[in-house]
Amino acid sequence: MLETRAAQADLIDVAYTVTDTPVGPLLLAATGKGPIRVAYAREDHDRVLDTLVHKIGPRILRAPAQLAEVRRELDEYFAYRRTAFDVPLDLSLSHGFRQLVQQHLPEIGYGQTRSYAPVAAGPARYRSHRW
Repeated sequence: MLETRAAQADLIDVAYTVTDTPVGPLLLAATGKGPIRVAYAREDHDRVLDTLVHKIGPRILRAPAQLAEVRRELDEYFAYRRTAFDVPLDLSLSHGFRQLVQQHLPEIGYGQTRSYAPVAAGPARYRSHRW
């Protein structure tokens, strides 16, 4: 009930939940724009949340319903029923090269790998390179 009322009143800076996965418990955190952070347990979920407080805002709430779509897509991925994610990401914590790489990750097919070299070579060369 609190989660629903807070979301309706736009009182949440970051919604989060922890979900069990085949790779261990994952912290999922999202803003109104989409998922902003996924963290493994070894990263210390409390420390990750504290960082989000300082970088995004203090209104952080455990709100599993707001991350239901992200959890569903992850469950499908780990069950080999999904090969690409549809939820839009909030890349506001990423900058520079990291953000550039994250923007182009969807262009890499399921099960494929690509080198960072084309991106590291520079923007002009990268734009002409097809992942």
